[in-house]
Amino acid sequence: MASSNLPHRVNRRTTRAVLITIMISACSVLTTAQVYDRKGFEDYPPLNPRISASSWTEQGNALALNGRWEEAIEAYQKALRMDPNTVVARSNLGHAFTRLGQYEKAAAEFKLLIDLDPMNALANYNLGNVYLQLNRPDDAVELLSEAIELQPDLYAAYNDLGNAYAELERYPEAIAALKLATKINPQLALGYSNLGVIYYELGRFEQAKACFVQAVTLAPAMAGAFYQLGLVHLQLKQSKAAAEALAQAIRLEPNHVKAHFELGVTYLALKNRAGCIKQYAILRDLDPVLGAQLYSLLKAHRVRTVSSN
Repeated sequence: MASSNLPHRVNRRTTRAVLITIMISACSVLTTAQVYDRKGFEDYPPLNPRISASSWTEQGNALALNGRWEEAIEAYQKALRMDPNTVVARSNLGHAFTRLGQYEKAAAEFKLLIDLDPMNALANYNLGNVYLQLNRPDDAVELLSEAIELQPDLYAAYNDLGNAYAELERYPEAIAALKLATKINPQLALGYSNLGVIYYELGRFEQAKACFVQAVTLAPAMAGAFYQLGLVHLQLKQSKAAAEALAQAIRLEPNHVKAHFELGVTYLALKNRAGCIKQYAILRDLDPVLGAQLYSLLKAHRVRTVSSN
């Protein structure tokens, strides 16, 4: 007896964390012959003329890698005011806006970067990623496809292209893209997890199970994949295995409310009333709505048990 909640498809933060490291270490700076219009830069923070654009960029990188996103944004903006051609600063400014959920601002930076350097595969990828966040999957498909054409081994672009196709319910194309992502990078746990969700949505539970098993094998700390694996076990009527997977998801992420709910439901299926009551007690504080739903199931189960006796 499982709830109707489907597993979540996307954990894009993981992908973004990978690419910000790439941009910090690998992007090249364009020649000074390519110049931005400086309009709008008057709104950027005031400059310290003693510090170069490259120094501001390096300072922003250090701040970003320590999660100090607001300060990183200020440093990148200062670098760009001094030199609008600083590709790394503009790209990482877009990343910083993305990490703060400021997707429109991020998109604006990546668009400027593509205007300056249309052959920049990562800029096309990052704009496509932001379009996914903005619920614009059609635009995401276009940008991510362009990124792949420019850099065919960019596995993160295949991963997000699969997500974009899935949002559009173009499942065969989504599966093909995610399989390519995991072929290019066999260690991409997120790709296997995303592929598993699509198989789950299509009712292909054994294939979904294999994908989630692969995901948690590669990334044993991936709570979401254990949660999704638990849901698949429930669909396959494998209650004990479901309980183990859901319990592991909770060990990794103690406030995972859906995992607590599904584990409570699973305990009812296993006639473990005490276990269900424990999950209800936890949910009552974490999510009163889900707690109330589980309590209703618990009461109904008790009535059925008494009636059967």
